[in-house]
Amino acid sequence: MSIASHSARTLFAGACLLFLPALAQAIAVSATTPHGNANNVARGTTISITFDTALDTSSINGTTFRVWGAQSGPAAGTTAYANGNATLTFTPSHPFFPGEWVSIQLSHSIVGANASPMRAAGYAFQFQTATAPAAITFTQNGPPVSVQTGGTTRLYGGAITDINHDGWIDFIAVNEVSADLRVLLNTADGTGHLGPVLTPPQPIGIEASPSVVADFNFDGFMDVATGNSTSNTISVALGDGTGHFLSVQNIDAPARPHGIVALDVDGDADLDIVVASENGERLTLYINNGSGVFAQGVDFAHDDSDDAARCRCDGPHRL
Repeated sequence: MSIASHSARTLFAGACLLFLPALAQAIAVSATTPHGNANNVARGTTISITFDTALDTSSINGTTFRVWGAQSGPAAGTTAYANGNATLTFTPSHPFFPGEWVSIQLSHSIVGANASPMRAAGYAFQFQTATAPAAITFTQNGPPVSVQTGGTTRLYGGAITDINHDGWIDFIAVNEVSADLRVLLNTADGTGHLGPVLTPPQPIGIEASPSVVADFNFDGFMDVATGNSTSNTISVALGDGTGHFLSVQNIDAPARPHGIVALDVDGDADLDIVVASENGERLTLYINNGSGVFAQGVDFAHDDSDDAARCRCDGPHRL
């Protein structure tokens, strides 16, 4: 090749680069208040998120930006912008509950004012609210509360959250033998007492033990998901805001699910489920469609000597 020919090709390549469209760089979160995993945070705290560029504020809405407490449920409040629309501030309408974990989720659908996208994984962080100092002593508050409603059952743990959205923490008993959830509402009088079991109990899978609470369909009411180790399923019970449930979805799971967690895996700001199962020592992912309906599980990690089998997650799921 002649020197002239080589120079011409180099000049042509450089000219082409000038006319290539600029790739939009993903906007990023540069700071949060409170910072991620902070503890002893004031219950009435405001939440601020600063981005590295101005936001398209129309992309911030109830499906792309979500704040919720593990016990208090979805938080209502007001949003405001500062720093040239690069800082988003959320002021909750009511204080969070003492000692609860508060989660904030930002969807990949958020965009900058220059149309640059959020990263595909979205963004999430959490913090824990403060409690008042107390002596480490416990006394029984009133007589024991029974979860019996006739017939045999075996209480195996439970979940605490404001299931009827009245500002008081309730108790959801997870029962193995009767394979159901039994809700006992807080009497809401400051005594900490619980009322009788609401009837009828909500059937779920057999021998449930691990459970997690979250608002899976984002209707403002907390829901319950359980891992059921004898029926080898997970059950997702959607709350109706009264202490009862709208529906239950039972989904196949690997043998003996013994751990369950709710988190946004695919960056769309709704909550997916990951289950850890005893047999096969595997983790399984269930993707939420945004309405509290979950796809069949996909194993993405398990005890297997074949390295290629250690990630079976097909799709843009990120942990």
